[in-house]
Amino acid sequence: MHIALILDKQRLEQEHVLFRRVAIGLIGEGARLTRVVPDEIRSEAINENERRLALVPRLEVPMRVLPWMRRARTHFLADAFERATPDVIYASGRDAWAVGLDVAAAIDRPIALEVWSAELAAQAPRGRAAEHIGSYITPTTAIAAELRERVDPHLVNYVPTGIAVPTESHPIFTSPETAMTAAIVGSGRDVTAYRRVLRSLKEVLQKLPQLNVVIELRGPYEHEIWRELDRLNLRRAVSVIQDASQHRTLITQCDVLILPEAFGEVDSLMLDCMAVGMAVVAREDPYLDMLEDGTTAMLLKDDDPEQWTKTLDRSFTDLQLSRSIGRTARELTIKQHRSSMHVHQLVESFEKVVSGESYAFVPHVL
Repeated sequence: MHIALILDKQRLEQEHVLFRRVAIGLIGEGARLTRVVPDEIRSEAINENERRLALVPRLEVPMRVLPWMRRARTHFLADAFERATPDVIYASGRDAWAVGLDVAAAIDRPIALEVWSAELAAQAPRGRAAEHIGSYITPTTAIAAELRERVDPHLVNYVPTGIAVPTESHPIFTSPETAMTAAIVGSGRDVTAYRRVLRSLKEVLQKLPQLNVVIELRGPYEHEIWRELDRLNLRRAVSVIQDASQHRTLITQCDVLILPEAFGEVDSLMLDCMAVGMAVVAREDPYLDMLEDGTTAMLLKDDDPEQWTKTLDRSFTDLQLSRSIGRTARELTIKQHRSSMHVHQLVESFEKVVSGESYAFVPHVL
């Protein structure tokens, strides 16, 4: 099977480690792979990660173009695929969808769209725009259920995101009297949520001065969150990183992962943290069914600042509970989120598309 994997800038920058594993796994399953990536990749770390797949063909195209330039982009990819037409196209990211749908129509091949967030589920193509779609790949049952309300339910495939689960867990709170660590990770789009967390964190730090925190600041409102750190006089206790996806080793060495936002987005970094046994504190998100209150995470049902303070305080003082949650979270990743399982289920989904089992569109006979 020949698979064309199309990734847009957002997905490549945030999930380059995940998709490198997917690419290697697909090749290991006997698939032939061609990658289509943005012609602009700003991060040297991501470029280095991409070079590790040097033997896999790579096509570079602009992902966001003016309407009258779409045809030229499509012709370029169609010509590139002329000698070896892919059996199926797999597109991840909203911009990659647009590229993939254009190419699928041009070369008359089915496309599978990865729907990794609730927002994308609401934007799923329908009608004539969806005539070449053979599968929607969703990482949670909740996103899959949402999607089945909008599109042909037979085309929706639940494929849990896979990670490289380490053979051993990372012991948390090994010296709680002298040092504790937490990571705050998110897109930075919900400034109000960050303010609540940081104000609660300030109260916790007054009781636990040995607590050290690293926070990811990116997105359109990172400066506002930075100013909130200043207003609360937290900069001495908080270290800032711009892109947590490039600091996985650092993040997964912490004791607690804090997720202030609830956008219904699946992030492999969160699963990496669960896989090493970290305790997760997060806002309740109905689309992230891997987070279960009291078992795999400590969830807040509302944005009450007092509840944030109590929950954060508990995560750093009830160490038996935090360790138990970390162990259960790790067990879940072992059971449902291994890379090998992810790739195997992807291949099964693609085979259904290629065989016509789940593909409503019949390719034209040339």
